[in-house]
Amino acid sequence: MAESASLVICIELTVPGITAEGVEREVTMPIERQLSGVAGVRRITSSSGEGLSTVEISFETTPGPQDKSAVTQAVEKARAQMAVATELRRIAIQACVLQLP
Repeated sequence: MAESASLVICIELTVPGITAEGVEREVTMPIERQLSGVAGVRRITSSSGEGLSTVEISFETTPGPQDKSAVTQAVEKARAQMAVATELRRIAIQACVLQLP
């Protein structure tokens, strides 16, 4: 079976010293809530680990600069409401390629 690729927007947040459960509750879930209101979002997938949250957002069409901007705004809104906002050490938002089976 041939593989195909899909362009998605990936977010990676580093929060040292926070447990996986804390990252899920304090970082990942607030970001997912804000992203659910972004126009054109088809699917949001995420994972939370000790000190790290990763979120992938796929869109109905190939994401462009306006989509990345909307994602950035959603992340900033979520960040403003996070109890651990001052502990965030890195936020990376970028286009990435997701390999599909």
